[in-house]
Amino acid sequence: MTHEQLTKILNGTEKIDNKEYETSANELTIFIGTWNMAGVSMDSNEKFTEWLYPVKNMKAPDIYVIGFQEIVELVFSNILFNSNANTVNNYRTLLTKNLQKIGE
Repeated sequence: MTHEQLTKILNGTEKIDNKEYETSANELTIFIGTWNMAGVSMDSNEKFTEWLYPVKNMKAPDIYVIGFQEIVELVFSNILFNSNANTVNNYRTLLTKNLQKIGE
């Protein structure tokens, strides 16, 4: 469909052939969560499954949107001088492992 055709359809000066542009509806579930770590490191055995999948015997969400805050202690030196890349990678690994368990 060209821009000109779309404009005519939106303005009501041209009708759309529904067969050419059929759509279908599907249910989509989204988990959106954020966790304030308060600068406390998590043990590598920490499990996020209960947080990521709180209702058992239910279809796992199709999309996860996850945020963390304060993954390092909020002190001057951490904020200005220390990279938190290792901490971020550790949490990413933990989350990935737990998400894979949910998908099994």
